[in-house]
Amino acid sequence: MESDTYSLFAQAIWNINEAWEFTAGARYTDDDKEAEQGNVYVKSNDLGIPGLPGFGFDDILSPAGAVIKSDFDDTEVSPEATLTWRPDENITVWAAYKNGYKSGGFSTNTVLSAAATGPGLTFEPETAEGGEIGVKSTLMDGMLRLNATAYYYKFDDIQISVFDSATTSFSVDNAASATTTGVETLRISSLRSTASPPAVGTVQSSRGLLNLRISRMCSISAMKATRPKAAPMPTCERKTVRNTEPKPRCSNHR
Repeated sequence: MESDTYSLFAQAIWNINEAWEFTAGARYTDDDKEAEQGNVYVKSNDLGIPGLPGFGFDDILSPAGAVIKSDFDDTEVSPEATLTWRPDENITVWAAYKNGYKSGGFSTNTVLSAAATGPGLTFEPETAEGGEIGVKSTLMDGMLRLNATAYYYKFDDIQISVFDSATTSFSVDNAASATTTGVETLRISSLRSTASPPAVGTVQSSRGLLNLRISRMCSISAMKATRPKAAPMPTCERKTVRNTEPKPRCSNHR
């Protein structure tokens, strides 16, 4: 497999005034990949004995020595922007928009099936888009720190590992989409005793709430092999998975 990847990132910061700041940036990514795959050895059905049937994998595996070629070429621009407000030196409030990109590529299966094709072994890029708002604060003359963040992100073409029972191997494929929303909080309290000399310690606690939803989960590699490049992705069965369980954590440091 050969891979050439180029990336360029640029960012600009605008200090609107003493309290407000705006930051914008973008990352450009260019991916060019090629791969050749094949089975080195496949047990034949023919035992070489006339009239005696054999057992092998000729019917389910790609022939030994056959080369399957795949190529992947893609460009992506991932922008981001953040607006920050600092009413004083102890409080920071921000709102951010973010966009992420995870490159596509090829499944390097341990064994290739007879139905394997170049497009079928290629998985698409995974993208994420969303944003967050949050606050960081230091209170009570530095004795208390409170942070909180709320976020929402949507993921498209999620890359997942899929098990192929025919070849007993794993490959990478794309699920349709998922969304995640959540809230995270952090509290750090400083403690000081009245002893001489005073003993200093901290108590830290955090809490998170996550809501995950996965929709239209399906395997699409077989359909990609025959789908025209400009055609839309096939419609898949819609499934939903939710997880809203809070996850408190508490730790003491002295």
